[in-house]
Amino acid sequence: AVLFSTICSLRVAAALSFSCRGSSNSKRHFLNRNKLGTHARTCANTINNGIDPFTWPQLELLFRQDSINGLIKSSHPSLHLFRRSSTDQESYERHKDFLTRYWSSPYDYLLYNLFGDEFGFEKMLVEAAESSSDTDKARRCCDLDASSYEDRDLPPKGFVYETSPSLLEASQSTINNGHTYLKLVRNDFPYHVDSNNIDHFCLWKIGGGCATEGLLGEELNWALSELSELETLTASSRLIDRNDKGTSLVDFESPPDFLAEKRTFYWTNPPHLQSLPEMKHAHILVLRET
Repeated sequence: AVLFSTICSLRVAAALSFSCRGSSNSKRHFLNRNKLGTHARTCANTINNGIDPFTWPQLELLFRQDSINGLIKSSHPSLHLFRRSSTDQESYERHKDFLTRYWSSPYDYLLYNLFGDEFGFEKMLVEAAESSSDTDKARRCCDLDASSYEDRDLPPKGFVYETSPSLLEASQSTINNGHTYLKLVRNDFPYHVDSNNIDHFCLWKIGGGCATEGLLGEELNWALSELSELETLTASSRLIDRNDKGTSLVDFESPPDFLAEKRTFYWTNPPHLQSLPEMKHAHILVLRET
């Protein structure tokens, strides 16, 4: 494998971050990168029938030419083609209903189940706004497939779960204290890709330099480096403290070697495709070695 040049590393870093200094530097984020070529548009309607899962060769045809060493611009016209299988979509819809009925918000669920005690998040009971009849109806619905959910610790009747601190409180606290929380996990409801040799991960972030800061290049490089242990990796976390050099990502300023082998695609969805826009996250697809 060949290491990327410094120029390439800087391009990736610039492509993944919002500026903390206002709109004058908005070109740093890849939502505003140069106009795409026509290759993906030509292939989009011909390489997949919309029913079968995407294979890696199909993803190569759709995205490789217009990507930067696997980084797909969020303005790419074919990102909307990603979808879940019908089975996963049904599970996802049931899961959303479960969150609506038993959690204050989807963000409360994510904060506790993704970051949890490791990052100081606690689950609390609060009085539910819904009527008891709605809660009972939701419980009967969601319990039809309890195994689909990681957390089946249902709250008592008339209550829902809430996480403390809230996402807003955690974001403000981490920014004020110079902290960044990163969590790399497998997607519980992955896009419809060939699961025999493709894994779908998400990298989630809280905090950073400012409220408008997106995912930085070195943060993605850290996640991609963690994925080199793909055979055993299910999740990985990192706390970055700007006041503690021992926690910095200085060793991840350059992308990992395996990117040169064209084994990954990664991107941030554009706003209209984000189901959880208030929590910064990126998608990563990795081709397992065979």
